[in-house]
Amino acid sequence: MQASAVADRWGTRNYGSINGAFAAPITIAAALSPAIGPAVAAGVGSFSGMAAVMAVVAVAVVAGATARLT
Repeated sequence: MQASAVADRWGTRNYGSINGAFAAPITIAAALSPAIGPAVAAGVGSFSGMAAVMAVVAVAVVAGATARLT
């Protein structure tokens, strides 16, 4: 879906750079998550605590994005 959405919205002239700009945050998050999860778990003392912290962060990010779009 992302591939066709980029091409439909902005055309194919600079497709690679535009698509790369969208893919970069996802790629960075996927690369760092194996290190961030255990680091947060060590900081809060358990993996259950880490899951709670990550859930709060996810809700805050979604709420912030939703507030900005409305």
